[in-house]
Amino acid sequence: MAQPSPQISQTLPEHWQYISEGGATVVLSYSGPPNPIFDKTVLRLRKSVGDGSNSTAHPMPSRACGEEPDDPMVEFQETIIHRLIPQAYLPRLQTVSVDADWLSRISTAVEAARPYRRREKDHIDLTKRKAILGTDLVGSEPWAVEIKPKWGFLPSPSHLSPESLLIKRTTCRYCMHSHLKSLRGEATAEAYCPLDLFSGDPDRIGKAIGCLWDAWVDQKGRVNNLKVFVEGEIVEPHDNTSMDNLRKVFDHNQLDVQNVRSTFIQTITSILQSTPVLATLSTLQRSLDALDIEGLSSLYSRLNATDRTDWWSSNLLLEPTISEYSSFLDLFLESHSSMDHANPPVTADIARYYTLAYLLSATFKDCSIILRPALFSPASMKSTVDEDLRSSPVPIIDLDMKSTRKFPAWDRLDRAIVDMYRAVEPEKRRICLDGAQPTSTC
Repeated sequence: MAQPSPQISQTLPEHWQYISEGGATVVLSYSGPPNPIFDKTVLRLRKSVGDGSNSTAHPMPSRACGEEPDDPMVEFQETIIHRLIPQAYLPRLQTVSVDADWLSRISTAVEAARPYRRREKDHIDLTKRKAILGTDLVGSEPWAVEIKPKWGFLPSPSHLSPESLLIKRTTCRYCMHSHLKSLRGEATAEAYCPLDLFSGDPDRIGKAIGCLWDAWVDQKGRVNNLKVFVEGEIVEPHDNTSMDNLRKVFDHNQLDVQNVRSTFIQTITSILQSTPVLATLSTLQRSLDALDIEGLSSLYSRLNATDRTDWWSSNLLLEPTISEYSSFLDLFLESHSSMDHANPPVTADIARYYTLAYLLSATFKDCSIILRPALFSPASMKSTVDEDLRSSPVPIIDLDMKSTRKFPAWDRLDRAIVDMYRAVEPEKRRICLDGAQPTSTC
């Protein structure tokens, strides 16, 4: 029997504290009076472009409050993602109802806490009547770290053009994209390479964490690849009081910044070496993106006899349903490893298959992981720890379903990234190592 939906409207806006946000949702943590339903929970509220009063992110016909469907993230995780990721790595999610007045009041209450660059771009979607209640993965721990690893592999050469082959097989997609962002004046962790983080090699992992830390400090926390929390509050690297709170969790108030950095790198590297979570993500990213967007584009172009720039107009790019994803996974889990991805048949069914595969790969390329060092300490291993936390020591979050409407932008961005990086002198191009190979320190 389905559990009744918790009555969020019975809480006050001041009971919810802003934690962070991504491209799709604002995340709030419950900080009100003791409540067995809401203690140690977070609330995810959908965002929309503009003032939030007119949603454009997920347009839908006007309907009564009770008729709005549940947030697709919950069903997507429960029905699709859990077949690819062990349940222990997935946070518990539950759909809850929100009324217009309560949503408006909480939007006003948390707006000032949001980063200025976010407030300029989007706001909480006031048209939504459903939200997501989930496990608070950072507020119940002394400190926690959120890392967005990004792409952990180099593409297969099978479908790369002569113009992009050498570039894409030498420098990873993230590093090329970082170069483009830096030229545009955007915040980016340019020295960080995801292939180091995914390598499994302790020196390379340490290098990656050090590069993320340096970018986090240098750019005052504006880089979204790394977030640090102390007792549920985000640490601001440019704020002395905030950094003092981080020093305290290391049991030493006198640590200078470099010593804090070293302790941080050692701690996070040790945790990442002890978990298979990054290996799982890398395998899924790589296997689901078997063609690269160039290969997928070429497949559609041959199918429709169109130029690469027109391929996304195909009717085959309709949004997939959960049922279609389920059927796709049946085939993927049974046959994907034996398919000839270098020479896929030019058929509508095959094109659709690789479309859904690419969308799922994009989900795993854009997710984040949460590390809670206290759970890995010797004292914690011997103590009684909340079972919900113990069962998921390195959870994966932000596993949103991606839209086929993103394909035109993804295709344009792929070409822009490669074209811009082609202008870099070959001897100055970054060499990214796909696998556990040694590399220099950061």
